[in-house]
Amino acid sequence: MPVTKLAGESEWDIIEVKGTAGVRDIHFDDVSYQKYCCDRSGLKIRKCFPMYVNNEYVREGEIEPEKYSTMQDTTAEVEESSKGIQDRIDTMLGIISASQCPEIAIGKHCSVPYDCPLTECWDFLPDGSVFDPYRGGNKHFELFEQGVLAIQDIPDDYSLTPAQVRAGAGAHHLCNLTPNWASGIPPF
Repeated sequence: MPVTKLAGESEWDIIEVKGTAGVRDIHFDDVSYQKYCCDRSGLKIRKCFPMYVNNEYVREGEIEPEKYSTMQDTTAEVEESSKGIQDRIDTMLGIISASQCPEIAIGKHCSVPYDCPLTECWDFLPDGSVFDPYRGGNKHFELFEQGVLAIQDIPDDYSLTPAQVRAGAGAHHLCNLTPNWASGIPPF
C-alpha cells in the first residue's frame, strides 16, 4: 500500500507499506512502479522507503506504534529497478489487451514472487497429479518436466521422502516396496 508524504515544499517521499519483516527485492519493483505513476502525474519524488514490520520490537507496557515498524531508504535500488519500466509496462499492456492468452507453460514462475490468480492454466492436470502431494518441493516440477503428470505414473525407482510416502505420493508403490520401506518413517 503506497503512501506519499510531503517532503519540503514541492517534493514527496513514497512510503510503501509492507507486511514483511524486511526489504525484499520484489519491493523495489513495487516501489518503482509507484514512483513511475507519481512521476507521470506530476509529483516530484525525493526518496523511496519500504516500511516493514520491526520484528525486534517487544511491547513493554503501552504499545509504541512508532517502534512497531521501520523504514529503509531504497531510493538507489528503486532507481535501478526503474530502468526499462516503460518497456515492461508496454509488454504487460500488450498481454492484457491480446485476444488470446500467451502460450506459457506452468512453472515455478506461477507462484514467484506471488501466486498467479489465473489457475485455469493448471486445468489439464489429472486428479491425483504430481502437484497434489504435500511437501513435493522441487519434485513437482522435476516430475512434470519429465512428462509425469499423475502420481500413479511416478516411476517405481523415483526417490520419495518418508513425508511424501505418508502423504500418499507413493501410495501406488506400496505393493512393490521392500520389507524395510517404513524404516525411515517416524512413528506417530
